Amino acid sequence: MADTQSSERPQRRSRFPLWSKILIGVLLFIVSALVLIRVLLATSAGREFLEAKLEDMIVQGQTVQIDGFEGDLLSSISIERLTVSDEDGVWAEADSIVLEWRPLPLLGRNLAIDAVTAEEIHLTRRPVLIPSEDEEESGSPLKTIDLTELAIGRLALDEGVFPQAVSGTVNGALVWTPETGLIEVNVEPEAEGGDRLVGNVSWDETSPLTGALELNGPAGGLFAGLLQLDADQAVSAKFTASGDTSQLNAALDARLNNESWIRATFAPDDGLHAFEGTLDMLRHPLSAEHADRVGNSIEFFGELDLEEPLETLALFVRSDVLSLSAVDIRTIDDVRSARVSMQVIRPGDLMGDVAISADRI
Repeated sequence: MADTQSSERPQRRSRFPLWSKILIGVLLFIVSALVLIRVLLATSAGREFLEAKLEDMIVQGQTVQIDGFEGDLLSSISIERLTVSDEDGVWAEADSIVLEWRPLPLLGRNLAIDAVTAEEIHLTRRPVLIPSEDEEESGSPLKTIDLTELAIGRLALDEGVFPQAVSGTVNGALVWTPETGLIEVNVEPEAEGGDRLVGNVSWDETSPLTGALELNGPAGGLFAGLLQLDADQAVSAKFTASGDTSQLNAALDARLNNESWIRATFAPDDGLHAFEGTLDMLRHPLSAEHADRVGNSIEFFGELDLEEPLETLALFVRSDVLSLSAVDIRTIDDVRSARVSMQVIRPGDLMGDVAISADRI
């Protein structure tokens, strides 16, 4: 009888469940691997091995040459000189690069960079890119980005990268999450009258957009090239925004050769927000190609509630060729509908030369 009772006695349970032991084991492995990598990269042999691996990488036909790699890959590294080459040779050079970052936030898909600095970055021409055969579109792998400091002592772009040579300093910062953001940028020209961009813009759940931006881009310069303007066109723009979702004021004034190109305002109006603006289609070379069909100047205006922008949006667009309105936007069972009206004032201009044929309707 005594033997039977002793055999039925419950076994002692482990103080730690199996899943916790596995988790602890994985964490110990990760920590050990990080320590080992840190120790290896602290040696000259480890740094040479990393340099060789980076230089062996080829992305869209681009190869990298690294000289003077120093530091700790898991906190702060410096590169004395970096060059990028394609099938035609070297097209980009950078000197005295320093990266300070925190790798652990990457485990949660958060990129945390304390500083990226470079003494000089020099682009001699545009690169020859080879498309990747296995390139697939995908969403951003990061949930947040925090770049505390970006500082480039001298950014030089030779003639050919853009119609004329460009040089200046670049400083900035970037914070981005799905709900909030901050962009600080300061691009100052090396010579008077060069490309200049200064601004600070932020947004969060209570304020869609606040801050100010000012841009000046001479003809043939950096910003004129990015906007694909004609060789003799200069661009300037000013943007301001202040307030919250209940009282937001914003204004944009963009000019080409000091002539109005895009103008827009946004302001509170009787419990909602009203917006209005104009776009001169003839100013920009790309939009001028379509001015005959949609009109030389497009005017837009309307209103909305920033708390529910789509459901309250009333939009009106008109030109000397057509007028368009979209109102009464509703969402029912995940299906969105709207009452849209379009009036064509000059059908021939809108449609152009159209030939239609059908064997059966």
